[in-house]
Amino acid sequence: MASTPPRFCHNRAAFSATSGLEAVAAGLNAVKHGQSDAAMADPLFKSPDRVRDYRLGHSEMGAVTFARGVAAWGEAFGGPLLALAGYRLARLEGGGDTGALPVSGLLHKLIAANADGYICDRELLDMAGDVVAAGAVIDTLRSRLADLKAGVR
Repeated sequence: MASTPPRFCHNRAAFSATSGLEAVAAGLNAVKHGQSDAAMADPLFKSPDRVRDYRLGHSEMGAVTFARGVAAWGEAFGGPLLALAGYRLARLEGGGDTGALPVSGLLHKLIAANADGYICDRELLDMAGDVVAAGAVIDTLRSRLADLKAGVR
């Protein structure tokens, strides 16, 4: 008998142009750490005025500039925009823990949370640390697997 995948109840916001601009602004503000717009402009190859417009949600950021921001600041910058579409950033390089303990721990919590057929937002928030830890292990294994399939190792 095939098992039924868990259903997740979530309240993802609609992905609008405004929410996209706000997500880019949130990402820039998350990595600002007291830096001036001029300092943040360098990795983006943009002017300080343009960075200010991005930070305030007044201007759309192109794909190349977004990719430069991701290269400079990673998930903290790019995460909010990708989350709108239901995705996240994961580094391609491996090197993280490949032990099964984080995955095993998450699996037990998922089984318990899914007892009623739903994993709701509160349950997911309660296991956030476990999800991140298990995700890092899985990302490392995916990276190794991709290398093996490509004949890199």
